[in-house]
Amino acid sequence: MSRIIEKKAPKTTVKTAPSKADRALTKAWESVQNRPLESAGRFEYRGDIPPDIGREIFKVIEPLEWLMPPWCYTCLVGWNSDANDKDAQGGAAVSCSASYEYRHMCLTFYPSFFDARPPERRMMVIHDLLHCVTKVFMDYAREEIERLLPDDEAPKYRGAVLDELTRRHEAMTQDLARLINERL
Repeated sequence: MSRIIEKKAPKTTVKTAPSKADRALTKAWESVQNRPLESAGRFEYRGDIPPDIGREIFKVIEPLEWLMPPWCYTCLVGWNSDANDKDAQGGAAVSCSASYEYRHMCLTFYPSFFDARPPERRMMVIHDLLHCVTKVFMDYAREEIERLLPDDEAPKYRGAVLDELTRRHEAMTQDLARLINERL
């Protein structure tokens, strides 16, 4: 899907065609949208993603597929422009969920993703892909804390330990994301 970009000059209009790289990116995105599901690779894109948005998301995440852990067979990629969504209201640009048992994850992108510069966008995606990598350990740690510290016995202590686990998990994920991003 090519489009002509118009640049207006005084009393004349100069039309320039998209660059070769822009045309290649558009062609790659269109082929992803049209490929059969069984050959879709590990990223599956929801059909309701607007083409211009999907193209930009595709550009960021496809080169990072290698960060998905072997247990994760597919990643459903979605778009949520609902400003009332709790993640969007919390300032999320990308959110993730993963299911170790069912071997898949989801990445949902929000409008604030496009407020960031391209290097920051890549960092956000790396961060969320790493959550998929660490999910198995984090779920186990959280379940063990909940089992060993029942809510009715020591609610304040349990809450403090779970909060600290979450804080350290986010810090670890961000540190790893920064290290990986610096080497790309």
